[in-house]
Amino acid sequence: MRLPLGLELAVRTPESVLYLGRPCYFGLIRDGCAEKVWTSERYSAAVVASMVAATKAYVVAHNFRRVLIVGYSGGGTLAVLMASQLSSSAPVNSLAGQDMPRVVGVVTIAGNLDPDAWTRMHDYLPLTGSLNPALASLPPKSLREWHLIGERDTNVPYAAAQEYLQRVAPDRIWRYASFDHACCWVREWPTAFAQIRAELDDAKVN
Repeated sequence: MRLPLGLELAVRTPESVLYLGRPCYFGLIRDGCAEKVWTSERYSAAVVASMVAATKAYVVAHNFRRVLIVGYSGGGTLAVLMASQLSSSAPVNSLAGQDMPRVVGVVTIAGNLDPDAWTRMHDYLPLTGSLNPALASLPPKSLREWHLIGERDTNVPYAAAQEYLQRVAPDRIWRYASFDHACCWVREWPTAFAQIRAELDDAKVN
């Protein structure tokens, strides 16, 4: 049985983790899961809103203090779209009487940050009905970003994400010369995560 790379990354994260899939994924296909939900509308406003709501409920219920949104590949698209909404969230859980924990950053790994450019590059049908991070408003300045890119990635190469990455400070873009879309993120992730956490801790102190 194939183990999804995103799940492997979650397992190797030395912190509490919510591994969240898009609606109708992980075999949970019920009535109302139209084909568009996992094709042209995979990054739609409705999909993002659903994942934001699920994240809010979980992190409040489990008393998280800080939240780092991490996404791999297409999950990177959603991570950026979700992070902007979550970082500006007001108190959300009146039953628990708790506020939304602070969203401190977003990390993408081989992230598809410009789906329009990506579909053109591969000659795919456009993702009509999906949101595009490269065309969205910039995330708030308080939200830190890290974007990890494999130089040998032919699925989501740098050029496919360039429109978005031009808006990001160069030191927030980490490029790995020998990595492609799958190799070697699972091996590298604990080291990268440790560095990201150190930067977040340093920012908190300062």
